[in-house]
Amino acid sequence: MDRILALAFALAISTAAAACSDSPLAPSDPISAPAAVHSPAADAQSPQAASQAGPSVLLKVPEDSPGPPFYTISANGGFIPHDGEWAAFPFLRELACMPPGQDLMVLAVPAAFGCALTIEGHEHWQNGPGLDPAPRQTQYRGLGSVPIVFARWSEVQGVTAGGLSLAELLALPSVRMGTASFYKETDVLGVSGPHGAGKGSYKITARGTLADQTPFSLLVNEVLGELRVVDIRFGG
Repeated sequence: MDRILALAFALAISTAAAACSDSPLAPSDPISAPAAVHSPAADAQSPQAASQAGPSVLLKVPEDSPGPPFYTISANGGFIPHDGEWAAFPFLRELACMPPGQDLMVLAVPAAFGCALTIEGHEHWQNGPGLDPAPRQTQYRGLGSVPIVFARWSEVQGVTAGGLSLAELLALPSVRMGTASFYKETDVLGVSGPHGAGKGSYKITARGTLADQTPFSLLVNEVLGELRVVDIRFGG
């Protein structure tokens, strides 16, 4: 799936990024070389390699950037991980803060920035906010209490044609509320990532308990725009 974030993503966080005049430099390719750091001295020794790699900027969330311009990942280009039976909606901002009428399928700029994050992490930009339409890659980890709403995929499909509000999602007969004590997410964006347009990837690993204390686990692996693995389990 090509999750194209609107230019609002870059514009919305450019102010926060600009406030940090000495933004840390990130790996030239965070996927293939996570430990390599851009070095001016190395550039002087190998100008050709530096030219090919290009600039790269790393912003910490929330220190340097307010984070994603949405409440839940379904607003990231309509991405809803599902296994054919169940669908999952991880909320990267506090669920209780979200307006009931907010469409879960679209960006919420700047309203989302008024709600506290349930995650922290990094954004890897090629040039930076205001210059790129979106980061090359985002990496988030949960703060210990990430809300995840589960619902039957058939029910979700039946109500998303014209958008999906929080109130509509929570009103679905099958809805199950969960809280992830462990949450890890990596999103390589198909609009600006290293694999090219339409070739993003999304990986999520989460585990926690439902409202009735039933354990759950969630595993998502989307590769080059194709949803390869979604494993949603309830119980031991």
